[in-house]
Amino acid sequence: MTIPTNDYNRDMCDLRHLHLADTLARIDERLERIETTLGGNGAPGVARRLERMETLVTRYETLAWRVIAPLIPLALAALVTGAAVLLHRAQ
Repeated sequence: MTIPTNDYNRDMCDLRHLHLADTLARIDERLERIETTLGGNGAPGVARRLERMETLVTRYETLAWRVIAPLIPLALAALVTGAAVLLHRAQ
């Protein structure tokens, strides 16, 4: 028993196959771009960029504390002096 072939169905299958092949090619291109971004591919990848940002944050935090730490006793002294002046005037 032979099964008759239908050219209409074959054409539909061919069109569907071409559409799916095109879709898979676009997905493959996207995955390649993602892989390049993550891996670096000669340029700094995401991990390296993150490492650089963390280094900068650490550097600026340290710098900020070097500036702020000496100012804390000065601010406390100004508060105590201001409170003493206000108490002295109240008498």
